[in-house]
This record gives sequence, C-alpha cells and structure tokens, in this order.
Amino acid sequence: MPPTGQHLDTRFGEPTQLTVTASPPELLTAGAGTAPGLSRELLLGDVPEGVLSVSVAAGACDEGDGVFAACHRYQQDWGIPVRLVEGAPAELVLDLRAV
Repeated sequence: MPPTGQHLDTRFGEPTQLTVTASPPELLTAGAGTAPGLSRELLLGDVPEGVLSVSVAAGACDEGDGVFAACHRYQQDWGIPVRLVEGAPAELVLDLRAV
C-alpha cells in the first residue's frame, strides 16, 4: 500500500509491476520475467538451491485531484535464498513497505 496521503495511480492501467528472476536460471521453470500485478505463480525446477530475485514497483500520487499532485515510483527488491526441502511451505509472501 502507498504511504498515508497517497493512492495507487491507476490512470494508465495497473500501477504495480513484479519482476522475478533466479540464479541459477534453472531454479525457475515457470514464472520468471516482468508483468503487471503483485502476484505470481512460480514453478521451481530440480536445482537443489539458488537465489530468487524479486523486485516490485508501484506508482502512487498525492491524494486529491489537483493538477499539481506529486507522483512517485516506489520499488523494493529482495534476494531470497532458496533450498528445496520436502514438506516446506508452498507459498512465499513478501511485505511491501513504502519508505
């Protein structure tokens, strides 16, 4: 969510973007790339471990309909170590915080 006093800027469509990559690339067999939105289904390959790189961006503007409202692009990045373990959780939720 954007900071207090701002709202997501939907004037030009989806105001959020999610980018997912992996090292090694074979860690992900599906779900890599950049697309609008904040949710993605990922399919992990047979690589026993690696790093998942996740980047989220969102556009937000000051509240109100003023012509001179300031707009901002917020971005947060994560480098998540991944190790395939039998019975581990199948969902990863990351907390996006506006700074």
